[in-house]
Amino acid sequence: DPRCDRLVIAAQQGNAKVVKRLIAEGVDVNKPGDAPSTSYKGGMRMGATPLTVAIEEGHDDVAELLREAGAK
Repeated sequence: DPRCDRLVIAAQQGNAKVVKRLIAEGVDVNKPGDAPSTSYKGGMRMGATPLTVAIEEGHDDVAELLREAGAK
């Protein structure tokens, strides 16, 4: 589901509006994205979950939204 990649990207960018919309659409908040993402240390990696990315990037508000939606 490409929406999972969009959720990871939105979490990485701290875009709470998009995260809320994707959660409302029923995107699985625990599914890792398939697209490469940049970690907080600047390296590329695959398979990061939205919650992990939000935490690493310091987006506490987004991390809380994800937790409220059942992210682990």
